[in-house]
Formats: sequence, structure tokens, C-alpha cells
Amino acid sequence: MAVVPRRSRLLDGFAGALLVAVLAVAFTAPSASFAGLALLLGVALVREWRAARAQTGPRAAVQRLERDGQGRWWLTLRSGARSVARLRGEPFVTTALIVIDLADGEGRCHRLALFPDSAEPQMLRRLRLALRTAASQGAQSDSPGGA
Repeated sequence: MAVVPRRSRLLDGFAGALLVAVLAVAFTAPSASFAGLALLLGVALVREWRAARAQTGPRAAVQRLERDGQGRWWLTLRSGARSVARLRGEPFVTTALIVIDLADGEGRCHRLALFPDSAEPQMLRRLRLALRTAASQGAQSDSPGGA
């Protein structure tokens, strides 16, 4: 199973709509402090949106995420290097959003946020299944009765 992340138009549309709402609140705010708070929220939103966009596309650090037959995770990085990876913490997995924290072989952390249009639908289904399986296996091995 291999997932090649791409830019999400859903993320762009959601962030754009949210930014318009924040700016509307800022310009119609009853007080200057409320307007300043709304503008600060808008700046934070733009910063996070840009960080999320940087995770995908041709300039992203992670170009490809794979899981092999033995259950190991692999990252192909922008440099072309292929590195074994491990999940950091519990992944967030829903049909609308997948958020995965990974550490590569050198210990660098990579976070992927994948929306329904961030990769091929079949690959996202396989990824959700693999993440749920990995999470349940991790929970079993952590339990007192687990292996």
C-alpha cells in the first residue's frame, strides 16, 4: 500500500471560508479589542493553513508513505531518500480527515494531514484500515494480556 499525498482543495476552501468569516467578525466587531483578537485568530489561521499546505505537493518533505507486507512504514522524502518510519502516538482516523505523526529513521518528525481529496480514494481506504489495524495491535501489545 502506498499513498502519494497531493494538495487538498477541500482544505483550501475550508480555510478560505473560515478566513472570510474571521475577517467579517473583525470588521464588524463592537470593540477594538474584539477586532484585534479576531485579526490575531486570522493570522494564526493563515499560518496553520500554510503549514498544512506545505505537507503536500512537490515541495513537501514527505513525497510517499508506504506500508509493506511485514507491517513496516516507509517514507520517501523530497531528497529521494527512503526511510523506515514509526508511528508517533495514536493517529486520528476518520473518513473526513487522517492525521498521522511519524518519525523517520533519523528521528525527524513528520505530520501528515490527509483530506478525502489528498490522495486516491482506494489508497486512503487502505491507509485507514492499516492505521486502525496498527493502532489495535499496539493496544493489544500494551495491555497486560497482550503479546
